[in-house]
Amino acid sequence: MFKVPHRSVELSALTNRVSEGDAVRITVVMTGTRSADTSVELHTFDGSGTAGTDYTGGTYSVTIAAGQTEGHVDVSTIDNGDVDGDK
Repeated sequence: MFKVPHRSVELSALTNRVSEGDAVRITVVMTGTRSADTSVELHTFDGSGTAGTDYTGGTYSVTIAAGQTEGHVDVSTIDNGDVDGDK
């Protein structure tokens, strides 16, 4: 869990499997609602996959609309033709 001033956010992915070339949707859930839009900045980092080879890395901005508690970002994977197995 990451802390945002006066709010906390949690990240989750609906699936932990995605085919190369597809995108994984990451959901950002914030505790409580706000009367104004809230932006959350996410940064990718390499683990079992490598940015630029396995997925599109970088910084993503998620806006949670006023009165809502969640937003989404899609992170694209790269179909590089390699047989990777599970990552």
